[in-house]
Amino acid sequence: MTAPVVALDVDGVLADFGAHWRQCAGRVLGREISSANDHHSLRDRHALTAKEIDAVWELLRRTGRLAA
Repeated sequence: MTAPVVALDVDGVLADFGAHWRQCAGRVLGREISSANDHHSLRDRHALTAKEIDAVWELLRRTGRLAA
């Protein structure tokens, strides 16, 4: 039997995921990342390419955290 997975939505309460993700994306991509709109999709929200989004998420997959 596998252990249950518990997810907590703390964004905006205990953490600001959007700002942290944007900061990490800026480090990975080497430029400031701004929000183009409030779209749910990070790709659309920040007007990034699929390759750029993948590079940021690869950091998370490789390290287990969003930090450059």
